[in-house]
Amino acid sequence: DIQNGIQKAGIESTGSPISKIVTLSQGLVCRKVTADGNIRTLIDSADKALYEVKENGRNGYKFT
Repeated sequence: DIQNGIQKAGIESTGSPISKIVTLSQGLVCRKVTADGNIRTLIDSADKALYEVKENGRNGYKFT
């Protein structure tokens, strides 16, 4: 998968106080959006999931 591939590549992350290599954190949301739906709600949900991953050590994902 993409996440493991990035980690295995061992790309140096210069200047990062978090990790010496590049990592991938993902917040993923799957919802049906109707014509009258609010896309902002979808984006906010993905953003919240992303920050939950980052708060729990990064280099992971949360699917909601």
